[in-house]
Amino acid sequence: MCLILSCFCVGHTRTNSWLEIGSMAQFDYEMRNAIDRLIVVEFYYSWCDYSKLIVSSLDLLALKYSNVIMLRVDIDKFKALAARYNVIYSPTFVYLRFSRLLEIFTDANVNRFEHVLNKRLRYL
Repeated sequence: MCLILSCFCVGHTRTNSWLEIGSMAQFDYEMRNAIDRLIVVEFYYSWCDYSKLIVSSLDLLALKYSNVIMLRVDIDKFKALAARYNVIYSPTFVYLRFSRLLEIFTDANVNRFEHVLNKRLRYL
C-alpha cells in the first residue's frame, strides 16, 4: 500500500490545494501556523498505484474544502515523520488539530476520506 503527506515552506510545492512537504522544517511550520484549523496529512509512496489512482479525486476535494490544510508526505523521503504517526502503508490519512492526532486510516477510498473529513469538521 502507499501513503501521502504535505506541508508549506520555502521551496514548497502545491498540487491544487494539497501542499507537498519538502522538509521537516516545512512540516513543523505548517503545524505551528495552522492555529485551530483541521489538518489532513496524506502519507504516500510515489511508486504506489493506489495513491496514484486517487490523486485527482483528492485534488478536487481539496478545492472543495479549502478551509482545511491538506499536506502530502512522501514516506520514502520522510521515514521519521511517517514513523511518528506509525504509518506503514499508502495511502494513509492522518487528521490533526492543534498538532494532536484525531484520527488515522489507511485506505484508497475517497468516499471514506470525505466522510471522515466531514465528521471531523463537525467538531470544530
